[in-house]
Amino acid sequence: MLFALIMVLLSTGSLASQEENGEILLSRISEHHFISPEMSEAVRTVPRELFFPDQMRMFTNEDRALPDHDAGIVPSPSSVILILQHLDIRPGTRLLIIGRGGGYAAALAAAAGADVTLLEESTAADRYREIISGLSLAASVIEGSWNDEEIRSAFSGEERPYDALFVHAAIEQVPVSISGQTGPGGRGAFPLAGSGGMQNCIIYKGSEEGFSLERVTGTAFESFKSPWVLFVP
Repeated sequence: MLFALIMVLLSTGSLASQEENGEILLSRISEHHFISPEMSEAVRTVPRELFFPDQMRMFTNEDRALPDHDAGIVPSPSSVILILQHLDIRPGTRLLIIGRGGGYAAALAAAAGADVTLLEESTAADRYREIISGLSLAASVIEGSWNDEEIRSAFSGEERPYDALFVHAAIEQVPVSISGQTGPGGRGAFPLAGSGGMQNCIIYKGSEEGFSLERVTGTAFESFKSPWVLFVP
């Protein structure tokens, strides 16, 4: 499937400069979605092409999911942007991203002012760290999997330091609570695995009165390849 997608892309892609890419991408996303001024500036600031291998860079000004040989299928920019907007990402937001292929999402959130921690399960972690550092963005990248007991223990030892959580991979079910990594009023984004590779991302928002659920439809995230739970007893 991955090889077939690459061949289709190679037959349709075109090259553009780094400056043009951001404006073209923003224009294409804005045709179908509302993009906040803060997130629009983040799209202009963060060159998406930096996060993909050379053979994929000609397609990075298109609003579509793309393959990355290190991280699998990386979701479309509009999917990531809409989820970040639903999570109310703004200056000072403490955001934890857990998953695969989350480098671009982490960079966008940091460019919008968030303080980001990315736990990247794939081998792209070192590359993401170098790119984000070169862009002088406030995002730290940790290579590892939530399946790793030491990783879970390290995060569990912290006192719920995050305002928002973004699971950057398809999972089987929404966790009952996001209280393990977020404080009161925390928000969480959970793409639910579906048929045909598409998912619905459920947005959880907590408050003193209870919680609310919202939905971002038609997303396509790489699935975790091993049994995975977000919160352990």
